[in-house]
Amino acid sequence: MNRVNWDSMRALRTPALNHYTAVPSTPSSGLIGSMRTRLNLVHKTVGIITVLVFVGTGVLLRFHFSLIYETNHLVRMMFRSIHIYILLAGLLNIAIGSYLIVSLGTRKRNAQWFGSICLLVAPAILVAAFFYEPVLETLDRHLTQVGVILLLVGTLSHLLGASRARPA
Repeated sequence: MNRVNWDSMRALRTPALNHYTAVPSTPSSGLIGSMRTRLNLVHKTVGIITVLVFVGTGVLLRFHFSLIYETNHLVRMMFRSIHIYILLAGLLNIAIGSYLIVSLGTRKRNAQWFGSICLLVAPAILVAAFFYEPVLETLDRHLTQVGVILLLVGTLSHLLGASRARPA
């Protein structure tokens, strides 16, 4: 027997009968639902790939770079910090992909799209920074700065564009 979940129903007013009829709300139908599904999948995929890259860079740090830069503490610190930023980017994408609900409002939805673009581009910039910046042996870390700022802006955009929680 089909049970009706009244919490997931929305009211549809029928003007001729002047009463409300319960109609199941389907958040996955239509354009917004398909955007939600695709965007969630993209975030999860990029996040999982980024976490796998994090594991790969960890193997490089452990077995290859540790032998080369063993005595240079500045370079080791830079490799390790960018290594952790790569993990941060991957985990943020997995979290957004798991919990993102695309807002119905145009401004909020645009903020979410902007935030998603920032969060999806940041891992590539941080991986490039991992291989480029430490070998320069300077404290100038422009790519890392851009990547971390993209993570911050993307996260704040999703915070501002988040849909309000539905009452229980």
